[in-house]
Amino acid sequence: MSDILENLKLINQADLRQKGKTKYPLNEIIGMAFFAMAAGADDFVDIATFADVHHKQLKQIFPNTKPPPRMIPSHEPLPC
Repeated sequence: MSDILENLKLINQADLRQKGKTKYPLNEIIGMAFFAMAAGADDFVDIATFADVHHKQLKQIFPNTKPPPRMIPSHEPLPC
């Protein structure tokens, strides 16, 4: 688990998106998708639902996330 979290931290260093135009760090989006899919999520709506239901646990993993309800991206911006 610690290897996964370390690799997720490295993703932000390679994020080529324009900083002023992003709402969510790339590592958080990929991390939410990873954990949701590991739990059986099949699509972006399932990923957003998983993140909403488990926002307290995700906040422990990603402590710099925005407070709810803006912490969880809707399913529209997830495909970045």
